[in-house]
Amino acid sequence: MGENGEPYLQPASKSTIKGDFAENFSQMLRDHLSKHKIDPRELASVLHDGNVSIVFEVIHPTFDPHIIRYKEPHMVLLECINNCITTFGTQPFDNLRAIAEHFHFPIKVHVGTLNSMADYDRLHERLTQDENYRVQGELVEGLVLEDTEKFMVKAKSIYYNNWKRIRGIKEVIRRGKNVHYNANEHATVMQATRWLQQPAHRKFLDKDIITIRSVFLGELDETTAMQQPAERSSNHSGDEDDKAGPSAPAALEQDTSPLGAKLRNVKVLLHKVCLF
Repeated sequence: MGENGEPYLQPASKSTIKGDFAENFSQMLRDHLSKHKIDPRELASVLHDGNVSIVFEVIHPTFDPHIIRYKEPHMVLLECINNCITTFGTQPFDNLRAIAEHFHFPIKVHVGTLNSMADYDRLHERLTQDENYRVQGELVEGLVLEDTEKFMVKAKSIYYNNWKRIRGIKEVIRRGKNVHYNANEHATVMQATRWLQQPAHRKFLDKDIITIRSVFLGELDETTAMQQPAERSSNHSGDEDDKAGPSAPAALEQDTSPLGAKLRNVKVLLHKVCLF
């Protein structure tokens, strides 16, 4: 509540209301509401009266480029969460959809249901082996699997894991350190690493991974790539990526989790990036 007793919006990025990411999200939210001629106090009142918070996936391809290519900044509504500790949890999807429709928010997409462990195994195989795995025609970071008791787990695609690994290796090379390979390093990772280590390609080391990938795959010429700005900042120093390989497929295989033990009617939700 504000000093005048009226509720107000308090955007945050992960656990903080300060910093560049929180401010970027705040500006995007203000711009969205203004575009649709919505008074921010209306959204604040809905959240206050329901004693809930809403969670977005915030995507900004120039402010914070990640692995997956996006054309423009946007937000995706992911969850509506009860604030009361005794009833903590997510609201029903119908409630989330109602908020999305009223305030014109893009919303996460339900792309399918897994009815058996065989369905799960087939999805796991495609996610972890098919570098061209797509959802609704788009390359994705992965999926969020949610069981009937609302236990969730992220399942990352091999495409995402490979290029995240390459991004970390790129930082290691840029800093002049030795690259330590995993025993089961993927062929794409090895090919891109050797390409980056060539003297003629070291000029791309200060570019974001999307630009580097585009040149490597022949989708962007080198002259145009060099005109792209240097990567704004590095939240991915490469230290973790240099020491460890892809982690998501391994996490999927840990069927001792509640998901593996209780999988019956699992919803599959589209999930591309993880900046909240």
